[in-house]
Amino acid sequence: MATDQEIRDAGWYGIPQQKYLQNPFEIPTAPEAPVADQGIVNTNAFNNNDGGTFYTGPTSSLISGFQTAVDDRQKRLTELNRPLAEAQFPSFKGARTSDLDGDPYGLPNVKGFSANEMYNKAAAAKAAGLDTMEMFIGNMNADQAMAYADDRIQDHKMRYATGQLGPSYIPAEKPTFNRKMNDLFYSIPGLSKPQSARDILESGYTGASSGPGILAALLGKVDNYGNLPRANQAFIAQNMGYTGPTVFGENTSGLSKDPFGINTRSAFGDYAAYTVKRAGELNESIQKSKDRWTGKFGSLDAIDPKYGKTWAQMNKNNLDMQEFYNQGKKEFEGLKEEEYENRIDKFVKNYRRPGVKDMFDKTYDGSNIHGGTTTTTTDTSTDGGGYDPNVHGPTDYGKGSDGQQSYDLNPGSGVGWSATGSGPVSNKTGRGRTDWVDGGLVSIL
Repeated sequence: MATDQEIRDAGWYGIPQQKYLQNPFEIPTAPEAPVADQGIVNTNAFNNNDGGTFYTGPTSSLISGFQTAVDDRQKRLTELNRPLAEAQFPSFKGARTSDLDGDPYGLPNVKGFSANEMYNKAAAAKAAGLDTMEMFIGNMNADQAMAYADDRIQDHKMRYATGQLGPSYIPAEKPTFNRKMNDLFYSIPGLSKPQSARDILESGYTGASSGPGILAALLGKVDNYGNLPRANQAFIAQNMGYTGPTVFGENTSGLSKDPFGINTRSAFGDYAAYTVKRAGELNESIQKSKDRWTGKFGSLDAIDPKYGKTWAQMNKNNLDMQEFYNQGKKEFEGLKEEEYENRIDKFVKNYRRPGVKDMFDKTYDGSNIHGGTTTTTTDTSTDGGGYDPNVHGPTDYGKGSDGQQSYDLNPGSGVGWSATGSGPVSNKTGRGRTDWVDGGLVSIL
């Protein structure tokens, strides 16, 4: 079996590491082998490998099939976890006015206002002896306005009584047969409903195991998925469900994979982190490939005389791969940002400290919650300086594992908030103040 370095030395920069592949990649010996100094190239490498095990169609078809499969799974999971609608007692807006000839019920674009308000205003003006001409639409006097408004009110009452405005009572939604069966199945102790990516992001991961019994319990303990950050879990969840062919041929494992043969859900892996890493690798290697091509042929549009193709034609599969992982990275970053906003919003709601988000934004740019580089201010009183009760709150929680002064955002709670760790700090570990990302108290969220 070829090593990863041997594969790269042979010019196959677009191949994932051997440990991620179901079947080890072997360097083809066909006449049209890639030229090393061209970087990533697109040949017929995926069309034949020890008997034709590679996928023979276009990569774009795999990506399209993958996206359809994972989207369909999310729709099914959303329906599975969706609360059934409770009984409703709809309320209807009162009668509305319009122009003299218009019908406010048949002309949704006509702007009107409350007919009751119009009637009361006209009656009050009449009682006060005011000149009411031009006070109402159509230059009506008070009597005309009252008659017009009353007509609208009576018409509205009739429409309500005859059900033209809709039902006044909507019964509770009844579960379908499939929903009843699913609810019954997942009521078995030890079974957890599979969550959609949206459920995980908003409510957290609830699955402790894959099923009842000792084996499931053991699998739950060794599975690292539950320990991943919430955004990573959500990203993995929204990319599960595709078991079709990959660039390496049919997927005989039955496991969820992406179009390029990578497991999207595994006991020890983190597909979200892999996606980010892979996007970076592809961006770098493809740029090098462009530079080498232009250095050799003068232009990306130039045709390689050996293969009779331009750079883009030679790299079509790799460009599809680059776009796939870059799009995945973009989606993951969006989930991380949403998770950050959700945590802050929940904290503000729980502790009624609306200024806390402004403090966070002032202290750092929020990127460190995603593992980025902390951006601190130049004001040392809020950036790792000594404890100041006017700044950090009544209780001195000391410095977190980030080396910066913690905050007391909820006096009396016994919990401080890290200056840059985006979470509470505590003495739970016995090692001093510890940020939640390093094992501190997280239950307050």
